[in-house]
Amino acid sequence: MDHGSNRFVRIATEVMTWAERCVVLLVGLALFVVAAAIIVHTFASLPQLFVAPSTSLIASATNVLNGALLVLMLVELAYTVMLSLRGIMLAVEPFLVVGLIATVRRMLVITIGEGTPQATQGSELLVLSAVLGVFVASIFLLNLRTRARERVLKSTIPTIVGDVHAPR
Repeated sequence: MDHGSNRFVRIATEVMTWAERCVVLLVGLALFVVAAAIIVHTFASLPQLFVAPSTSLIASATNVLNGALLVLMLVELAYTVMLSLRGIMLAVEPFLVVGLIATVRRMLVITIGEGTPQATQGSELLVLSAVLGVFVASIFLLNLRTRARERVLKSTIPTIVGDVHAPR
């Protein structure tokens, strides 16, 4: 009975792992398809920057910038999905980068956009500036921690006598 139970658990685990990889693969493909569609739409709207009247130039530029930043976010998420498919443990940094890009994107939309009352714009920009600072500080601290770990690893690895690359 115990042998059959272990076999069932092993097979169930393999099936669930395979199913998880299929779902992650489909999510990654969907992210790339959406990114490609946004790129095509953004490139299609580029000529409007040169032929549009000056009153709609800012709106056209905002749309292009918005599309470009959205594609950057999608690509960063797709990269994280690829790491997951390779079996690499997910890292925090790609999510922080996506948050950073999303915050900058929102700040640009508020700054360039029209129709929002000034008081609301100011308070939202203030909050977004604080969020931006938190993201930047988090990425900075994460990089410091990574460098510190690398230094510790280099100092604890025994050195080999003689340089491997030195001519003999």
